[in-house]
Amino acid sequence: MKQAKEGIHLVDGLHIVNFNQITQVLKDLGYSGPVAAASDQTVCVKRLRHHDGHLVGVQGGDISFDDPSELPALVKSVVKNKDLCSKIWAYTLQVPLPNIPTFAVALIASCDKETPNDILENHLKFLEMSQEAGINILSVGADGAPTKLSAQNSLTDTATQFVSYSNSHYNVHVKVPLIGHPPRPVVMVQDPKHARKTGANQLSSGACLLVIGKYHVLIQQVAALLQYGNSLLLHKDIFDCDKQDDVQAFQTLSSSTLAASLAHDDMIEFYPNIPLLPWKHGSEPCEHVFGWMHVISPRSTVLDARMMMPKIHAIVKNIMLGRMKIPSSEHMHSGYQYAFSDEPDNENIKFLAEFPSDKEISEDLGIAYEQANQLALICGMGSLNSTIDDVPEDLDDSYQNSPKNLSALLY
Repeated sequence: MKQAKEGIHLVDGLHIVNFNQITQVLKDLGYSGPVAAASDQTVCVKRLRHHDGHLVGVQGGDISFDDPSELPALVKSVVKNKDLCSKIWAYTLQVPLPNIPTFAVALIASCDKETPNDILENHLKFLEMSQEAGINILSVGADGAPTKLSAQNSLTDTATQFVSYSNSHYNVHVKVPLIGHPPRPVVMVQDPKHARKTGANQLSSGACLLVIGKYHVLIQQVAALLQYGNSLLLHKDIFDCDKQDDVQAFQTLSSSTLAASLAHDDMIEFYPNIPLLPWKHGSEPCEHVFGWMHVISPRSTVLDARMMMPKIHAIVKNIMLGRMKIPSSEHMHSGYQYAFSDEPDNENIKFLAEFPSDKEISEDLGIAYEQANQLALICGMGSLNSTIDDVPEDLDDSYQNSPKNLSALLY
């Protein structure tokens, strides 16, 4: 009864009932502005369960049955075809304002080896149901997985109308797709924290070479920082580290680590009154939901994940209202620089609703261009004004005479 009253119990897959429940919550809050969406996957235990006349834990969604006597044949067929689900795909909704909890709107029993087209199909259905329920999706967040990025690009390609901004002087051209009926802006967002994690992992794996201009960074250089007292890095951050540890990723690629290394050498068409909070857009809400899932039940099944959503929502809601403090746990990604429980001063939020004019954007681009140009020169990349024709013929000779790696500059 409590779950039904709160309207947070999820039906299998992408179902309009789930979206209507969130719509009612938003109405109770008096909110009709944009909403940030996110999607991501997490692993689950391969296990079949029966619940409310359905066999749960099958790839693609629940299978209904009329009589319990049908179960043995259904189970045998699922096992024979290797259709047991090992991953759960989640969609979340986040009102991009302070102190409002994340809403999980769909949990999907994923199929093995999903293609970008499969993900795109889910995205289109998700956006269609969101609009049908009266939820205005402004952004769709994902991590940096190639299939997910490809699906986002394909989703952008479905648009026929765009909101555009161009600045030919700095070669900046932005197009935001308008999707739906009526068309509304939907921005594709990649989670920057996943990018940081990927960059940190590349240092230890060696699969790809991290290059800054004409210099490269290796794990040996990062390990050398352990010898200095002003480094935030620990031995576990570099050797035998958890590849999914956000604390390790943040510390490895933080400004403090960089400082430690250097020490040793006009018009708004949509949502005009809603402040822009960039940290509310991305796939981080999915990570927090998955984190609490693994805390409550480290070996959860598809049905377990679905049934614990009311409890997770209650926990997140009470944390964001200040009624309880988030405990320290590696599962809940407490290393995020901006966690869902860390909200900025509300007095400053109003300034984020003051959107710049085209002239102000051009002025900011000029400042950003100069800063990027100086950074490129420091890294040995040359001026941003240079072209491929400006590359000197003796580039190979100059490279041979340059330091072999970044440590040559640091020590």
